[in-house]
Amino acid sequence: MQLRGLISMSEFYELSEEIAQLIDTKLKTNMEDLSNINDLIEKEINVAYRAEQQHMVEINGGSK
Repeated sequence: MQLRGLISMSEFYELSEEIAQLIDTKLKTNMEDLSNINDLIEKEINVAYRAEQQHMVEINGGSK
């Protein structure tokens, strides 16, 4: 799992639990397996990382 410095492991697992609790509340379920939520968070971390990198390229004027 690559968190790319955007979030700590404890924050990752806390976020995963918060999302699971929200889903449980809204759908009246009891989620045991958080792997799909973890996958989603990882994907969103990668999207945020790429956006941050693109922004840095734009700020620095790209390669010359």
